[in-house]
Amino acid sequence: MRTIFFILIVFGYQTTFGQIDQTDYKIFSDILIQLEKNKNNDRLLVSNLTIPYLIELGTIETYFHEKTDKNLKLARTIFPHYDLLNEMWADTTVYNLIASHNRVNKTASQIDQRFTKNLSVDIFDNNNTGNWDLIYKLYPTSGGLRKFSRPAIIHDRAVVILEWMQAGNAGEILLLFTRRTGDTWMIEKTIVLGGE
Repeated sequence: MRTIFFILIVFGYQTTFGQIDQTDYKIFSDILIQLEKNKNNDRLLVSNLTIPYLIELGTIETYFHEKTDKNLKLARTIFPHYDLLNEMWADTTVYNLIASHNRVNKTASQIDQRFTKNLSVDIFDNNNTGNWDLIYKLYPTSGGLRKFSRPAIIHDRAVVILEWMQAGNAGEILLLFTRRTGDTWMIEKTIVLGGE
């Protein structure tokens, strides 16, 4: 009886790990509302799968801890608010958030239509990513395709990757640090990880 009970617990844990929950959708929705509020796109296009994007701690840490003149100049060029980010990086919660993000994003998770009701979102089959003729034919005012990683949450703070893609390899990969203020996850800091 003990063996059967143990197997059921492990099986249940494995089947629920990596699933997007309502808090994740709230974070996605709040981020999209903040980033897209000044754009005139009719509907937003989001991939139906999260991206299993693992953040290299060492890569980001270099900007904050190797205080050579060259790195400081580079860091301040890339991150206009470098000094604030440097202070933020001293907070161990940032390390823990990124480590947690890497744990929950080892595999892709399914995204469906559970975004905030006042947000117009279409879910796009990730298998057709890169088929821009189809994307712009079906969603001519979407402004491109957005892909999220699964958020990592510690108390009132969360970190998530947003990859925004357009035709011709244009787009950005953003590392977004958010904090829950009241009922809203507000973007506190943004780090550009890549893009053109």
